[in-house]
Amino acid sequence: MNKLMDNINRDLWLKLIKSHAESYNLVPEILKTEEFIFSAVQKNYKALRYIPDSYKTELLCFAAILKTSKALRCISEAQKTDAICFTAVQKSGRALRYVPKSLRTKAICLAALQKNSEAFCYVEKSFMTDAFYLSAVSQNSYVLKYIPDEIQTHAMCLIAVQKDGYSLEYVSESLQSREILLAAVKQNGRSLGCISESLKTNEICIAAVQQIGSALEYVPESQKTEALCLEALKTGYFVLEYVPYSLRTEALCLTAVQKNGYELKEVPESLRTSTLCLAAVQDTAYALEYVPVALRTEDLCLIALRKTPDLIKFIPKNLRAKLKAELKAEQNKKPGS
Repeated sequence: MNKLMDNINRDLWLKLIKSHAESYNLVPEILKTEEFIFSAVQKNYKALRYIPDSYKTELLCFAAILKTSKALRCISEAQKTDAICFTAVQKSGRALRYVPKSLRTKAICLAALQKNSEAFCYVEKSFMTDAFYLSAVSQNSYVLKYIPDEIQTHAMCLIAVQKDGYSLEYVSESLQSREILLAAVKQNGRSLGCISESLKTNEICIAAVQQIGSALEYVPESQKTEALCLEALKTGYFVLEYVPYSLRTEALCLTAVQKNGYELKEVPESLRTSTLCLAAVQDTAYALEYVPVALRTEDLCLIALRKTPDLIKFIPKNLRAKLKAELKAEQNKKPGS
């Protein structure tokens, strides 16, 4: 009976500690076993603040850090080891803030930067060399955001954009060479949006849409040719909205809906022919929503319903009963029906 009550009391205290870490101070000493302390920290890492250092074993600290890197702020400076700190920054680079300066080695700083570029604010100034910058950018391209323009080099900027094209946003204007711009859009075509209009050459725009068709959104209108738009359609699924109306020919629109039937929504009404609508519905039944009512024939609607029966709301009312009966008859003919 006493053991049962102890377990009940233990669970109640742990529940209280989960909500209010300072409740640890009120726990009867008899309950503060090694197992209880471990459970308390797992429930709420802030309980570490109230646990005497003599009970904060390295194992307990590790367990807390593995739960959340925030626990590092609750561990005394004297108990923060290389291993504990390294584990913390590997979970969240922001934990570097709570690593003692004596333990902020290059390895720990780079590990932190790999997780969070914001950790750059806590890197020791003495490490700030070209070699360190290169290593940091290699770990996390967004570190470039924190490197002053006058310190950036062609090499570090190239590494950054090759890892993530969007980091082009932080490349100094004086370093935005053809090589760097091409590397950026080849890694992520939509980084074309980070390039000033005057630097968007035909070569760069083609490379961008070849990487991802939706980069067409950032291509200057004057450079949008039929050939470029076709290139974009090859690699994108929702591209037609960025194609000028003057270039939305029947052939180009057919290419678009064959790849993605939803593109029918962006096809001019005058071009929504029976051939084009069939191609769209064959790709996805949901394209039926964008088929002109006059073209929602019995055959076309049956194709859509076979794929997706819940599209009945887009079927002309005069066809619904007949098509439902046909679908039911087809189901009954299937083996095992």
